[in-house]
Amino acid sequence: MLPVTLNLSFGDLLPDDSIDDSANTNNSDIIRVMATIIDIINDFTSESPAVKIVFTGSNQVRTSLYNRILKTYHSNFSKTYFITALIKEDSSFTEVPFEPVNTGKYLAFFVKRK
Repeated sequence: MLPVTLNLSFGDLLPDDSIDDSANTNNSDIIRVMATIIDIINDFTSESPAVKIVFTGSNQVRTSLYNRILKTYHSNFSKTYFITALIKEDSSFTEVPFEPVNTGKYLAFFVKRK
C-alpha cells in the first residue's frame, strides 16, 4: 500500500473564499505565520502519523525560504520528522533525504512523522 501524501498549501483568503497562494502581503508576520504552520503540521501528524506532507513555494523565492527554514531548524525538526526533498536529475524527479548542507536546488519538501 502506498503512503498517503497530502499537499500543504496556504495563502490569503479572498472574498470569494478561494485562497491566493501567491499573495505577498508584507505584513511583517512571516515568523508568526511559519510558527502557525509548524503547529498545524505537528497537530495534524500527531493524529495522522502515517501521512506524508509535501510542500513547495508558489515561486522559487518561497521555495528558497522554506529551504532556509528547514536548514536552520533541521536539528529540531529531524527529531520528530523524516525530512526528504524532491530534486530533478536529468529528466527525472527523485525524492532524496534532505541535507541541510546541500547547496543544490530542492524543488519540494516532504515531512513524515517518525
